[in-house]
Amino acid sequence: MSKPIEIESNPNEKDYEDYICAYFQSGGLYVEKSIIYRETEEILELDIIITGFKNDSTNRKLVEIKSGKWGFSEIFKVKGWLVYLG
Repeated sequence: MSKPIEIESNPNEKDYEDYICAYFQSGGLYVEKSIIYRETEEILELDIIITGFKNDSTNRKLVEIKSGKWGFSEIFKVKGWLVYLG
């Protein structure tokens, strides 16, 4: 008999991102993680993009994972990424 899969009760950092990705994947969403956009240097890194497919349309959402302190500056940073990426 195989041993059941167990996850940490309180995953952190990259383990937490993997946990969130697994959650979205289990709901049938397509998941892309750790997307880095570069030109001459790194411009931004997106934690997770999820894509849902319904009928003839797609719905994409950005998921940004933060641990510890965060505030308005992070909200404006993510909004800036969304505007930049169109």
